[in-house]
Amino acid sequence: MIDFEKLRIFYHVAKEGSVKRAAQTLEKNPTSVWKHIMDLEHYFKTKLFLRRKKIGLELTELGKNLFKDVNNLIPSLERACTHYAQEEKPKDDLFIITTNGVVSIWLIQKLKPFLEYKQNLKIRISTTNSEVDFLNSKADIGILSKVNYSEGLTQQKLLTYHSKLFASQEYLDKYGIPKTFDDLKNHKLISFYPELPGYRGNVDWHLQENMPLHTLRESWLAVNSAVCQLEAARQGLGILAIPKETPLLQDAGLVEVLPNEVGPTFDVQFITRAADFQSRLIRECYEFLKL
Repeated sequence: MIDFEKLRIFYHVAKEGSVKRAAQTLEKNPTSVWKHIMDLEHYFKTKLFLRRKKIGLELTELGKNLFKDVNNLIPSLERACTHYAQEEKPKDDLFIITTNGVVSIWLIQKLKPFLEYKQNLKIRISTTNSEVDFLNSKADIGILSKVNYSEGLTQQKLLTYHSKLFASQEYLDKYGIPKTFDDLKNHKLISFYPELPGYRGNVDWHLQENMPLHTLRESWLAVNSAVCQLEAARQGLGILAIPKETPLLQDAGLVEVLPNEVGPTFDVQFITRAADFQSRLIRECYEFLKL
């Protein structure tokens, strides 16, 4: 029978690609970590890692297969062990991961009544532009667009955003009012990304709309912050695409552009691990956010 602790150590070494980094994560001595790896290799009677100059550790074919088998198992077991070890101690902190777009603005405003209700609760929020591997993250909750199906996750829709185009009156007075999407080629466009990563969905849909396949309109200003985008538009720097439900939009003094055109919609999801969704604190957070 293989010792669970040895498999756990193997998982972290394979994930980090380094005994030293895995030892730091596990809070163990690197020598002890490597001894567990050697014990596993002795059990399987073959190497799990190869040492390569410059790139460090490389998984063998058996190592790759073993990592594939334990990739979801070990994080789930670690969470279960942590959950049962702390079962008698009420959780007093939450780690939330979200985007640094308009969702993060909405989230901060929605958290106010929840924090007033749970005054001893500590919340840490991390924003990202990257695709989130939530199941293997350290976050308790994800406030994100729908992620691809993954066993062990639960996703609950919180709201739907409707993206539209906006600009300042100053900008429109200076550059004119576009009447069609084709007119946008003569305008300064504000985008989230200089190029459009496929996994980010339709956040910069105005660069694609009515364009030939695999081509984009040129973005004059790319800034990966919803607050900065709003300020750029408010300063008359261009036209941006942003959900009409954005909390700060009503005070920005912007004018809707091409109001009769229908932009894309996207749902914001409350994402957590299926087992965690049953916890009282996470359920309470969900109930407040969905109001």
